[in-house]
Amino acid sequence: MPHESPFHTDSPEYPPTHRNVYHDNSLCDHGKAIKQEHRVPGTGGRPRCDRCDTLASSEHGSPVLRVISAPFRVIGKLISKLAGSSD
Repeated sequence: MPHESPFHTDSPEYPPTHRNVYHDNSLCDHGKAIKQEHRVPGTGGRPRCDRCDTLASSEHGSPVLRVISAPFRVIGKLISKLAGSSD
């Protein structure tokens, strides 16, 4: 996961969508737009950036679903074969 330590900014140079949240994903376009000198370590008590949240969900969601659903696909195939062979 492209994770980095949470940071936020107080600089008025950035729009509220970048400023009123914290960032923790190195792939986040909003977070990447914040210059290093304007980054403040920590969350600052702010909610997580929607883009960082989406990136984290897409990184973690798909592999987990594939691992969980794999056994069910195998069982489904076995049941189909058993049901087909009883004809």
